[in-house]
Amino acid sequence: MNTDKTTPYNQDPKFKFSLLHPKYVPTWIGMGFIYLCKFLPYKVLIYLGTLFGYLLYGVSPHRKQIAEANIKLCFPDKSQIEIHDLVKDHFKNIGMRQVGSDLSSPTQLTVAPHQTGTAAPCVWRATAVLS
Repeated sequence: MNTDKTTPYNQDPKFKFSLLHPKYVPTWIGMGFIYLCKFLPYKVLIYLGTLFGYLLYGVSPHRKQIAEANIKLCFPDKSQIEIHDLVKDHFKNIGMRQVGSDLSSPTQLTVAPHQTGTAAPCVWRATAVLS
């Protein structure tokens, strides 16, 4: 049993002026970009996420090779063109997921039943709560 009465290290964060060091400028710019993106329409966010995914595809050849090797192992009957398309779609989805997960936190799950009185399962729907 834990009887420690001190405040956990992440409950009362204090601002440190060392975070204003120039090496953190890209982080601050990225945080500002993420904050401003929450005001954009969903279709624009999907487009930005797609662009981010294609950027990742272009700048990370090592990860591209890993994804290609994994897909070749999982689907040995696929042609090289199909594998290439799957890898590209994978990176596109990573970009869209990253943009969507940055903006949709925290999410709430709600239950949306199909029809009352039927044996159809309920559908879970994630509803984003944006401040």
